[in-house]
Amino acid sequence: MLLLQIDSICYGVTRATIAEQVRAAKGYHIVHWSGHGHHDSLVLSGEENNQLSGAGLVKLFQQAGGFVPSVVFLSASHSGAFLSVAQEAEITNTTGHKDLPKSIANKQGYTSTALALLTAGVSQVVAMRYSVGDAYARQLALLFYQHLLAEQYNADAALATARSQRRLLSVMRLS
Repeated sequence: MLLLQIDSICYGVTRATIAEQVRAAKGYHIVHWSGHGHHDSLVLSGEENNQLSGAGLVKLFQQAGGFVPSVVFLSASHSGAFLSVAQEAEITNTTGHKDLPKSIANKQGYTSTALALLTAGVSQVVAMRYSVGDAYARQLALLFYQHLLAEQYNADAALATARSQRRLLSVMRLS
């Protein structure tokens, strides 16, 4: 029998509340983020600096006495979108969203919240490449966790099966 401890932070998620939760639990094997996101950050509440990168999330976990989670599920729009560093600089200069040095446009490589988590040591990251609605994200997560935890599929198989079922449910609704 699989024993689970599930904790949640709802509304008003800040660096301090995340650190407090991680400290109390001494870390998590699976983290599910449901909230707003961008291609290179997750959005926190009530903080002037409300952007948290994937690497920043892992660092926050480690500083709070936790460990690098094995699985992170990001129900956050664009959190799985990969942009080249030059594309990010171009978007930044157009939108003024971040202050990046102009020299970054000449850098090689890619940037993404999911990529930052993988680079920081998270084994499996499920993330959204596009803007997603709450209903889609909720249904995909429910199916994913059913296969991962209840049926004990590995994360890749759980996601593939959940996505297939999600598509099948959509087709059935249309007919």
